[in-house]
Amino acid sequence: MIEEQGKGETVREEEPEKKNKISVYRTPLFTKLYATNLRVSPTDVDFRIEFFNEKN
Repeated sequence: MIEEQGKGETVREEEPEKKNKISVYRTPLFTKLYATNLRVSPTDVDFRIEFFNEKN
């Protein structure tokens, strides 16, 4: 924080925050899969989430 005094008032300027860099490493077997739809269905003991692609 930087403080400047002048003419009876104090002005504070915030220093820019340093952003943390995050690195993501992918294995050679990494593939992207996209889903165009989602189905959620409850059972007696849990919830089931199904991701799928609609095909014509």
